[in-house]
Amino acid sequence: METTEQSPAPPAESGDSTGLAPSVSEPKDLAGLDVCTLLTPESAEGLGFGPDGEPRTTGGGSASCSWDSAEGARVTLVADVDRQGLDEVYSRQSLYSDWEELEIAGHPAVRANEGEPTSMCGYIVGIADTQYLDINYFSSGSDGDACAGALAVAESIVPTLPDAN
Repeated sequence: METTEQSPAPPAESGDSTGLAPSVSEPKDLAGLDVCTLLTPESAEGLGFGPDGEPRTTGGGSASCSWDSAEGARVTLVADVDRQGLDEVYSRQSLYSDWEELEIAGHPAVRANEGEPTSMCGYIVGIADTQYLDINYFSSGSDGDACAGALAVAESIVPTLPDAN
């Protein structure tokens, strides 16, 4: 029986991407960061929110933080660093009736909403192949487009995140 030599496959890492989502070419790192520090007080106020976020925890145990505006709008950030990044979101794409792929500050992202994004809009940004930042914006109805608000928050945060080591 003849055998052929093959190069060994590189070792799999626990966070390897499944390839559903675009790869993050310039990864950042959310691990160990306080989610409430991602939006600086100056940026929060510039976007119409109070300077300080309120720490929370999602039902899944991920760290989150919310900021409120005087007009009744709210933005909530969720940092997910323990699963499969955007691949996990892409694997649930059928749950979202509103789905748009885009880039935010050079990072792959999706606008993903279970319904028509009128008063609530969410963007999920791939920060690294195994990390994402979920931005959910709830408008008060009088303060404009929820998707424009969520996008403005994402664009103010992503460029400031620390590079992955």
